[in-house]
Amino acid sequence: MQSSAAEDQTVVKKQPKVSKRLEIKSAVFELLQTEPDITAKFLQETMAARGVHLSLASAYRYLEQFDRSGGKIEETETQKVRLIASILQEADESEHLSAQDIIGRAALQGKSIEKTTVYRVLAKLTALQRVQAIVRGRQRLYEWKTLTTHAHLTCASCGKTIEFEQQFLEQVGRHVAAQLDFDYLGIEVVVIAHCSNCKH
Repeated sequence: MQSSAAEDQTVVKKQPKVSKRLEIKSAVFELLQTEPDITAKFLQETMAARGVHLSLASAYRYLEQFDRSGGKIEETETQKVRLIASILQEADESEHLSAQDIIGRAALQGKSIEKTTVYRVLAKLTALQRVQAIVRGRQRLYEWKTLTTHAHLTCASCGKTIEFEQQFLEQVGRHVAAQLDFDYLGIEVVVIAHCSNCKH
């Protein structure tokens, strides 16, 4: 049974598991995004209230990492993570890169990186919700996520995908988050339709 192009191109919703260390760092950075000027002691106490034990030294280290990285958690990770993050960040907004594309762009910068390393880093960045994976047939493509209104319009026949932004989507996202007592960060939408070439 053949699948349609709409089924072949989907945003991957299942998030890979994050290591405990990364999970804690992500929670700390999330808190620091809203409270960037807190003290190490207050950070320690706030995380303890959330069931996460931090030593005072760890709290100071997280504050330093947050400050040094400008709040970008990927900047506190390994050189390979920073390289792949920068490649995805520098891609055009409409581009979705494969692991092979990333390897090629790294080579253009004079950097060599193994495919297994690329997939491992992409899994980490996806788990951190910095990267969004899109499946197109058997190919998995990646893009850097921004905390803004973000939508894809995908042709159900040929699989052509474009991105668009609409202010009302953000209003919907904020409304839903507020009703369910969540802190709104952004919204992602996939609209399935037929493009101008395929609708006839």
